[in-house]
Amino acid sequence: MNPKITIVTATLNRAPVLKRCLDSVRNQRYQDYEHIVIDGGSTDGTVELLQKHQKDDHNLKWISEPDNGISEAFNKGLERMTGDCVAILGDDDLYLPNAFAIIAAAVNDHPDAGLWSGGAEFVNNSGEHLGFTTARFSNRRRLIQNWLGDVSLAAPSTFISRHAIEKAGNFREADRFAMDYRHWIEITRYFDVVVLPEILSQVRYDEGTVSFSQRRLQISETLKISREYWNDYGTITRLRIAASYVAWLPKDMKGRIFHWGVKKAPNCIKRLRRRILNLPGPQDSTT
Repeated sequence: MNPKITIVTATLNRAPVLKRCLDSVRNQRYQDYEHIVIDGGSTDGTVELLQKHQKDDHNLKWISEPDNGISEAFNKGLERMTGDCVAILGDDDLYLPNAFAIIAAAVNDHPDAGLWSGGAEFVNNSGEHLGFTTARFSNRRRLIQNWLGDVSLAAPSTFISRHAIEKAGNFREADRFAMDYRHWIEITRYFDVVVLPEILSQVRYDEGTVSFSQRRLQISETLKISREYWNDYGTITRLRIAASYVAWLPKDMKGRIFHWGVKKAPNCIKRLRRRILNLPGPQDSTT
């Protein structure tokens, strides 16, 4: 079987960096792919660049129209995909030449997986090497406890199966920075993750990239999404997750939580005693 690979790229007025992204996809050794570019209505020559590339790459598809944010743009790509798996490639990132061949082999070896993920190299705006990250995944709970740092899934190196998208749905359009993180949490509710040792992509991490310039907002949204999933677990596990979260927080935030807890503790203890002893609370009194 030769699985078809879909790549989705969202862009807006980024023609100077988009070319190398397009070239990295077109120059893959494995050629059963489609590259869907969702342009948000660029006026900097992006459309002309896409028209020129399409003459040499018949696997390139694109649209140019306004959207309501990057998550909506990604979803437009997912709605147009015809591949067996899909990945999101930033317009300033690129794939190493053998990436698609590695993913195609992984799909054949593990056809029931929901995610196949490899590593990534980080570079600055000059293309200088900053470091590598390898794919790491143990279980869904550790993904939710992202602050522990023992799960690592690089977005362009993480490919999602079509049946996982059909089961878990598209990206949440209200998410602005960590939409892929929520997507992985939803997918791993139902599907396994296959970790690959190879480096698949090169990610630019420097001024001008969202992951660099909007780092604080990205972390904030990631933690907010994480907290939404704590209730997937029972009380004891939930308390353990909360305890590890508080232990990770900066010292000043721990102090604020401590003072809040001191104020709330008496009522919490009373509610816990009523639950344990099965005693009626004031709202249950009939006298």
